[in-house]
Amino acid sequence: MAQGRQRSEWNRTSALLAMIFNAHRAGGTAAKPSDFNPFKQEAVMVIGREDAKNIFRQIAEGKPIRLPDRNSGT
Repeated sequence: MAQGRQRSEWNRTSALLAMIFNAHRAGGTAAKPSDFNPFKQEAVMVIGREDAKNIFRQIAEGKPIRLPDRNSGT
């Protein structure tokens, strides 16, 4: 429950920080509220069983790891 409140407060605070930053920037790209939010979640790749087996095999063989394509659907 406390973490939910912290997330809510940081959502509001990060929106305010982004507005202040964008109002005073000299140029370049605009900031998004997620740029200031410590609770921002990174994208997570979900892989299938066969892809996991291939990754572990690459690790065991000492080869460079090649991750599956995100758009492959497996």
